[in-house]
Amino acid sequence: MPANFQHGANETLTSYARGDMDGIDALDLLNTAIAAFAILGGMVYAIIKTKVDVEHLTKKVETLFNLFNNMRDKDK
Repeated sequence: MPANFQHGANETLTSYARGDMDGIDALDLLNTAIAAFAILGGMVYAIIKTKVDVEHLTKKVETLFNLFNNMRDKDK
């Protein structure tokens, strides 16, 4: 590990702590936007997948009830 590695990291941390940064640069904004998009996209995907799964399972349960009722009516 280079000898100036620790010095450079401390310098960056102290410049953030002092508030010497002029603001958010484009790369920080891009990274934040990508993270927000990924989180929101994951949440939307999970909601849509849950809704589709519930609809699919509802159809399966309805089919099972129909089969059971048809078998019961057939035995009479």
